[in-house]
Amino acid sequence: MSLILFALVAAWPAQQLSDGDTIVALAWERRRKDVADPAVQCIELDGPSMADRIRLPDHMMQVVIGKDTSQQLNRVRLRRIAKGEGQTLAFDIKRLGLPGPSPACKYRYSVNAPVQIDGGIAYVHVGMHCGSFCGGGEILVMERREGTWRILEELLSWAT
Repeated sequence: MSLILFALVAAWPAQQLSDGDTIVALAWERRRKDVADPAVQCIELDGPSMADRIRLPDHMMQVVIGKDTSQQLNRVRLRRIAKGEGQTLAFDIKRLGLPGPSPACKYRYSVNAPVQIDGGIAYVHVGMHCGSFCGGGEILVMERREGTWRILEELLSWAT
């Protein structure tokens, strides 16, 4: 279990984290390692879920996901993501205690609401913005196995 998830569980022993909270915390833990200094990092909500965005007509992720051949990803899962399938999961950045935007923030991480495709599979889009030509984003596909969420696949969605 990652350090941040351990700290969150220890901070709220009487309160179980939702799947959405756990997925966002895991995505944050995965991305925050990109930058060594935590004092210059922050995270913010980036609008609707990725599924809501993908469902929009002519969304670029439909093409990116539908035609991805460079990565060894599960094609059935990718087709479901490209269709925008799934149920949006609730989460609360403030309850998770993750750092919000501030003047010291040089590396802004953005996260969309996680989406659960079925009981044990979910995905979340997380990006990092660090300037005009600096940043990138990815869709993290996760699986819950024996009660623990783990990253299964990563799909690069954009980079500058």
